[in-house]
Amino acid sequence: MWPEDQPQRVDHWNQLLRQVAGRHRGTADILDLGHRLCPHGAFTWQVDGVQVRSDGVHLTPEGARWLQPWLVSRLEAAAH
Repeated sequence: MWPEDQPQRVDHWNQLLRQVAGRHRGTADILDLGHRLCPHGAFTWQVDGVQVRSDGVHLTPEGARWLQPWLVSRLEAAAH
């Protein structure tokens, strides 16, 4: 695993993003993929029988297809 793929580094990065979005309420928001990709609150390679990750950060093609309907619906809702 690459250093940038280590879950604790990803958690720290996500914390930084939340802090920035918090300082820009009304113009920035966070769409938390973690709840979808880590349904039990911990890193996992598979969700709903689909291998969603190829490393600690990136989605597999199958994972992207699995995530797409959920992600698109959230983006559409945020746009209105």
